[in-house]
Amino acid sequence: MQFGIDPHIEVYNRLNMLIKIPELSLVAAASQMGLVALFTLTKLDGGFSKHGPVVFCRLDAILPFEEHTVLLNPRQPLLGIAVSPLPSSERWDARKSLRPRRWRLILTYFDSSVVSYELSRKENDELLII
Repeated sequence: MQFGIDPHIEVYNRLNMLIKIPELSLVAAASQMGLVALFTLTKLDGGFSKHGPVVFCRLDAILPFEEHTVLLNPRQPLLGIAVSPLPSSERWDARKSLRPRRWRLILTYFDSSVVSYELSRKENDELLII
């Protein structure tokens, strides 16, 4: 039992929700049990392997963070996830921008609880989660 999850909803422990954010090279894979894994799509240089570039996913984080789980009712399964870019007063143009936009990830639970995270990338491409 992880994060105080009720054993009755462990039958929902399957990854059945996926959302991609190409701008951040990020994929969110969620389970109805309430956990969301954030993966960064990564590619190693062609010189790493004689068979060409190596492409893989790096696990960056598992949401909700442990300190947020005390606020959630552990018996409630995750109903859905959604992402959208955060509104900005500036007009954003991917061709001209040096940094990707900030994105909002929203987790909605069966008891109508909502947890929201802000996702972006730092200068060194490290994922920033607020």
